[in-house]
Amino acid sequence: DEGIRYEFGHIAVETQLNRLPPALLMAANPIREGQVFRGDQIEDAIDAMTYVAGSVGYANVQITPVVERDRENRKVNITFEVDEGPRTFIERIDIVGNTRTLDRVIRREMRVNEGDAFNRVLLDRSRQRIQALGFFHDVKVEEAPGSQPDRSVVTTTVEEESTGELSFAAGYSTTENFIFDATITERNLRGRGQFLRLRASTSSQRRQFDLRFTEPHFMGHDLAAGFDLYSLRTDFLNQSSFLNTSTGIGLRTSFPLSDRTSLGLTYSVISD
Repeated sequence: DEGIRYEFGHIAVETQLNRLPPALLMAANPIREGQVFRGDQIEDAIDAMTYVAGSVGYANVQITPVVERDRENRKVNITFEVDEGPRTFIERIDIVGNTRTLDRVIRREMRVNEGDAFNRVLLDRSRQRIQALGFFHDVKVEEAPGSQPDRSVVTTTVEEESTGELSFAAGYSTTENFIFDATITERNLRGRGQFLRLRASTSSQRRQFDLRFTEPHFMGHDLAAGFDLYSLRTDFLNQSSFLNTSTGIGLRTSFPLSDRTSLGLTYSVISD
């Protein structure tokens, strides 16, 4: 039995913090009056307001939801009480466990820097970005007290995994007879986060070669750049008097618009 469905009623924020006016926190609050009540949205609202609080330096802000159920009107009124915790700044960021990957490859994915106000939401986002690189089996971001009460040390511990791949394939076709294919891929070239893939394919009528390289942070900027080379020779003279040889190069660049979107440009030149 699901019971009676409730809706969100009056939503309010109570805070005495000068840099955290209720209007600012309410703008980040995803809950609106009249929406169907969902308990997980309260946690989402706390996370969103905690992020806003952290962006202005309140690292340990406490947000407590006071829930009042209006059974007669089937509404749930919520007041978020915001209490100030001590401001904490990041004294040092330590990287541990990277025996192959360079420190700078990991640090450039951090959303906070040394000297910034401590922000747990941004630290969680940093951990997710480092994990998304695909170079590590596990990533942990932990906080420890610093040299002073208002300082903290952030330790990022990574467990590296293999980033190289070598694959072979073989097949048979009635038109090309035996087909062989070999591919070498390295997603973290020399520990610099660079991507390299080399592929060769051959048969009695076709020979193909591909090379792909990507530098995710070109010239130290938040700009990815790379190139693609390929060569293809197709020989069907015995079947249809057709012979074609083509080579090409493509230049690629892209830059992020946000954490989830990017804009890219590709320029290709093909010679037959």
